[in-house]
Amino acid sequence: MTEAEPVRYGHYTLGRLIGRGGMALVYTARNEHTGAEVAVKIVPGRPAAEGDTVAARFRHEAEIAAKLSHPNIVRVYDFFVADGTSVLVMELLRGESLATFLQRRGKLSVAETLAVAFPILTALEHTHGQGVIHRDVKASNIFLAVEANGAAIPKLLDFGIANRPGANVALTAADEVLGTPSAMSPEQIRGGTLDGRSDLFSFAGMLVELLTGVAPFHASSASASLAAVLEREIDPPPEIPPRLFVELERALRKRPLERPRSAQELEHALREACADESTVGALAVGTSSMTVAENTPTLTSPPIPFPASAPGRAPTRRGRTAALVASGALVVTLAALGAARAPPRRVAPPPAPPPHTAAAAAITVAAPGSAEASSAPLPSPATEASVASAAAASAPGRPKPKPASKPPAKPVATRPDF
Repeated sequence: MTEAEPVRYGHYTLGRLIGRGGMALVYTARNEHTGAEVAVKIVPGRPAAEGDTVAARFRHEAEIAAKLSHPNIVRVYDFFVADGTSVLVMELLRGESLATFLQRRGKLSVAETLAVAFPILTALEHTHGQGVIHRDVKASNIFLAVEANGAAIPKLLDFGIANRPGANVALTAADEVLGTPSAMSPEQIRGGTLDGRSDLFSFAGMLVELLTGVAPFHASSASASLAAVLEREIDPPPEIPPRLFVELERALRKRPLERPRSAQELEHALREACADESTVGALAVGTSSMTVAENTPTLTSPPIPFPASAPGRAPTRRGRTAALVASGALVVTLAALGAARAPPRRVAPPPAPPPHTAAAAAITVAAPGSAEASSAPLPSPATEASVASAAAASAPGRPKPKPASKPPAKPVATRPDF
């Protein structure tokens, strides 16, 4: 049995598949002349015919990237057509997308968020300075590239639907939508004239998602997400410091004239709002805490699943109450069985510790920014009541206690999901 011949496009030999994006496939590849490792993005089995919007996007992305040269923007080296297939050659990044990283972490600290935000804002400032509007700024289009020294460098990806003044190319079919509904700006939804403030709207929404784990305008359908962008106002989440939220809320204004005028202006505002967190030392700590999965190189990522706190996925109040009642009944049953088997005896209750001592013994407070959980979980009110009831029932000579009243359900704070 002979080994299969390697697949070649031009003078690039394909390696393993490392990513998918729509109809596009991304492979590692090696330049047969220089030996350099690159990433190759192709759409297999699709001729680059006249009017093909996918091929037009590839060519458009290559032309846009040729104008951009920034350390926080992915580099595109070449574009050509081989055997009827459009081929886009770009730098090979090792790491994972910000969306995948966020999916593993749940949410980021302020220092970690700023460590990602500032480099991307400088990339957007450079992009806008070249007259290019990205139009799809979101977590899955930002890549955390692991460098040789172990540092994670944020890089802006995918200029396939970027807008360039004077460009006259059909980038979508009649039934396609440019961009991600929950990440679009209001003027992008309405089909108005775009400038850099449209990208700042999408960027600010992404920062809210990084800090809270919930994207501000996500809904159950694309149309509902579009309506949320146009109508929904964002309430201050407890995870975001008030001064930082003021600047993010300003960048999320529905009218472009009310937002910061440039990415540089937004960066200065974020630095002033987070003076302690935006220092070099705090940013270095934030970056060092971001352990990127280097062994999973990819240029695209799957959609982020709904977070547990998103509307429609949170446990219902009835479900939580039933779970508490069931756990309390189990404790009472076990205690009764133990009391029936063991001979009765009187045990003097231990003296109650002072309130502050009990709290200190039950909770271990993690340092600010630490991901450590508390060393001992707090007992729930239902569990405490059940144990007390079981102890009273097992003590001889004491009347049977009345059943405890049903504990009030805790209010559920919800925020708009992604």
